[in-house]
Amino acid sequence: MTRPTITGLGAACPLGVGARTVWQRLLASEPALCERPPTAAGLDTRPATAFAEPFPAERYADRRTVRKASDLARLAAAASVGCVADAALPEDPELRDRMSVVLGTCFGGSGYYLDFHERVRRRGPRAANAVLFTEGVFNAAPGHASALLGFRGPGLAVVGGEEAGLSALLTATDRLLLGAAPGVLAGGADCFCDRVQASLLSEGRIGARLGGPFAPEVGPWAEGGAALFLEPRAAAEARGAHLYAEILGGVRGRAANDTDPEGLVRCAERALELAGRAPADVDLVVGGACGGPPAQREREALAQLGLRGWVCWPQALLGEGFAFGSALQALVAALALAEDVVPPTYAPDGQPPRAGELRGVSAPHERAHLRTALVLSSSRPGGCVALVLGRA
Repeated sequence: MTRPTITGLGAACPLGVGARTVWQRLLASEPALCERPPTAAGLDTRPATAFAEPFPAERYADRRTVRKASDLARLAAAASVGCVADAALPEDPELRDRMSVVLGTCFGGSGYYLDFHERVRRRGPRAANAVLFTEGVFNAAPGHASALLGFRGPGLAVVGGEEAGLSALLTATDRLLLGAAPGVLAGGADCFCDRVQASLLSEGRIGARLGGPFAPEVGPWAEGGAALFLEPRAAAEARGAHLYAEILGGVRGRAANDTDPEGLVRCAERALELAGRAPADVDLVVGGACGGPPAQREREALAQLGLRGWVCWPQALLGEGFAFGSALQALVAALALAEDVVPPTYAPDGQPPRAGELRGVSAPHERAHLRTALVLSSSRPGGCVALVLGRA
């Protein structure tokens, strides 16, 4: 079995719709915060959320699906359809019958679910529409994506912390290595919910402003979806697909708390070992830091690993994307390897951030020969994921 290869990318988020659009705005280092008025529940969203820009969801799904689908499903659908189009996957029913979708999420369609139950509370059991109820479950988004793409293999929602999007990529990699599917679409998505936002603000898991990767306060909540299409290298080359990067290895782990770097260090060391790479071989690190205690944990872990070379933190430009954010990190790493580009990291003072011997860059970007990238993500509950990508 050849190594899994990334052949398609898709995204829908505050930076736009489409992986290339998001990539160009990331290279330009343009912050994407926008405001909305208070919600129906009377909760003020300002200025603690980076909302995805409105887009015509009918381009990615039929009107009937769009009418009943949650915002999470719409974001996941746009990212997934764009991803498979980018992969130029053949319209072969026999091939697609065995393919599947694995999407990570932290909160699922919480807003849709809570609104549904509020209607039932106010109107009684007759308001409990069974069809609409299913839209609030965690696996609704991968289900919609599978139906739109014609994938009939087992779909899965990976529910976790901020690392869930990256964890979904590891699950997809396992499926390919086991020969359980000829191709898997994997990624992460999370969408805004006013009541969840209020809770996150009270817990300090999101903040109100962008302050760079190591600001004392976590950045605002960034909603969105990011997807990557994975298939064996031999199959991709046989059909003439564009190869972005190879997945060389990855590991999940746990940290004792949100300030302990040891769990992330162990994950990174084991992932590099599985990939057959030494710390000195890592040319680029794509981290998940966007402020707060978890960012300090990541910086300490990077210093302990003794890595040298380049580093970037994409979520410093957007805010905390949760499962979407960690999937976006993998997308950024794949494009960086494919184009030999080190993306900039947003910082209000314009100074490139550093972590140990790793150095970041300011806008627009830096050209460098990149062969190996290490992607790291960790969550407040303690989940950690390290993924190693190689030049295809």
